[in-house]
Amino acid sequence: MTMQVGMVGTDGIVIAGDTRHSISPRFAGAAARHGFGGTKIRIDESGRIAVCCAIDMNASKRFAERILSELPSEEPKNRLRRIEEIGREIGAGLAGSREIESLMVFADSLSTFYHFRFIGSDREVSVDEVIDAAASGDTVNSAIFWRMRYYKRLPIEQLTVLASHLIVSAGETNSAMIDGLEILLCDANGLRRLSDDENREWASKAKERGERIGEMVLTV
Repeated sequence: MTMQVGMVGTDGIVIAGDTRHSISPRFAGAAARHGFGGTKIRIDESGRIAVCCAIDMNASKRFAERILSELPSEEPKNRLRRIEEIGREIGAGLAGSREIESLMVFADSLSTFYHFRFIGSDREVSVDEVIDAAASGDTVNSAIFWRMRYYKRLPIEQLTVLASHLIVSAGETNSAMIDGLEILLCDANGLRRLSDDENREWASKAKERGERIGEMVLTV
């Protein structure tokens, strides 16, 4: 399971997500589900395109690789069409109800943000340009409340507070499948992946903030 969110700000876009990769016993030949920590955000060599992987990680990674290799030279006006075409081609090779979901950012003059989803059970593809905020992965997680209630177009430094709080809260709600935090900033200068130390600091602040909110809510 994955939890990721993207938010459009006044000066760029912030992407935040968890870093837990879960391995099912039926794939690993093990007796119990286990996992490891690792990035779920792929960035192209130019540092101008980022693709987030969610739901079926193997299929999502193949989708990300195609986007990163084929879209750098694509005209912005053709992106929606090409994203849909690539998604359909990857989805056509998937059996059953496997799904792909992805958030994508392009650090060009427009700093564009897209949401893609392939629903295997219906063989349905959807791709949209996002002008405010969107989430992917475990979107039934109650932590999605934070985006729904408090998102507004603000500088990305402020939106990073909200995005990191959402991801950390999602992990506390579904700790077996969601853990860790990674943050990516997109602005006129390009993409910047925050360091491990910076991510840990944002996660620590989010946990402290959650405790303070709990105290306020429960104070008579």
